[in-house]
Amino acid sequence: MEGVITGSGCKLCAWSLTIACTDGSDQTSTIAWHRVVLTLLAAGLIAAAPPSCPAAVEAQLEGLYAWQVARMQQPGRGELASQIKRFTPELYQQLQWAWQLDPRVDGAYLDFDVFSDTQMESYGATVQGCNRLSPQKVDASVAVLWGRGGRAVEAPQVLSYALLWDGSSWRISDITYRKGQNDSSTLTDFLKRLRQAVAR
Repeated sequence: MEGVITGSGCKLCAWSLTIACTDGSDQTSTIAWHRVVLTLLAAGLIAAAPPSCPAAVEAQLEGLYAWQVARMQQPGRGELASQIKRFTPELYQQLQWAWQLDPRVDGAYLDFDVFSDTQMESYGATVQGCNRLSPQKVDASVAVLWGRGGRAVEAPQVLSYALLWDGSSWRISDITYRKGQNDSSTLTDFLKRLRQAVAR
């Protein structure tokens, strides 16, 4: 590996951590490692790792998806009450109401899996990283492996979880579903529309 040519006419040598510049002086300038990293980041030659999540956030989400995968092997939706401590009281109340809807009686129901944004099975999930919005609020990116008949699709479904710190634990307050670069919706908005449909 000879090096990478940067936009300044210099060659970055990854092995010696030096940059040789074609400026007529034939001199090689040694720079600090952190400046090499910044140069690569700016050039888009390496990707920045997503910020890590608090361990308690990862534990909440990993526990949720352990339950999610296990319930796929059982008939029905499964018992949401076992997961009550993972949600804020407000979100749990709304979700539990929707969980019990019967379209034959109520005229509307929860017609997709809220933890994968699909109508398929879930086979696992990976917490990709977090954005700390405040000391009490975190957004966590979760890649959900989904498919049917034991076969997962190649591209996971990526959901964004909003979690709030209630003084003793992190609790899920909302989920964002991304349909495209500029198109997204949230679980709480869907539940509001669902309640309006049932009330008609």
